[in-house]
Amino acid sequence: MSDSAEVPALNPWWGIWVQPRQAIRSIMETNPKMHFWVLAVFYGVMRTVSWGIQVGLGDYFPPAGVAGFIILFGPMVGIASIYLIGMLMGTLGRAMGGKAEGHQIRAVLAWAAVPMNVLLVLALLPFLMMFGQRIFSIEDPVVQRIMYGRGAMAGLLGSGLSMWKVILDLVGSLYYVVIAVVGLGEVQEFGLWKAAGVFSIVTGGLLLFGLLLALTGSML
Repeated sequence: MSDSAEVPALNPWWGIWVQPRQAIRSIMETNPKMHFWVLAVFYGVMRTVSWGIQVGLGDYFPPAGVAGFIILFGPMVGIASIYLIGMLMGTLGRAMGGKAEGHQIRAVLAWAAVPMNVLLVLALLPFLMMFGQRIFSIEDPVVQRIMYGRGAMAGLLGSGLSMWKVILDLVGSLYYVVIAVVGLGEVQEFGLWKAAGVFSIVTGGLLLFGLLLALTGSML
């Protein structure tokens, strides 16, 4: 079924922000695969951009290398992570009596990331306007001077930019958790607490696994 075969009763781009359960239900009734690949790629690109800024990717690669890395690995990150998390949530959900199919759970995860990704774009916009490609370089002197320089003006600007990003990141993460839990409950025919349990076990387990890998790597 193509994305344009049917039109959802509720516009999912707006509904996912204010009526997530109704939006997910409308998507499932219309076409669960609607826009999936676009959403998965966008999710992966934004996660890779955020990671690249945090680790200072520009300190290791030239601008063309940073762009190539994001373009090459971003889509793979998004698709692979949604498939992996969806598989784990589907397996655990079925063990607990869930009714959803794999593509339905993947659709929930992809749509749940929409507000988070939009807010991440808004969070990064002031940095991109001020620093451009320098945003990927922690050691860049311009970034250092504005974000961590001495003086009231530099401190106020750096603190304001950091606070802006922290707030939008927090709101985006909360949006993701709420929509994912509500969406899982809808497609699995679970109550909210049961859906929250599945979400917490899978995401908590993956975070713990990642932490153990990082600790193991640091000790080698």
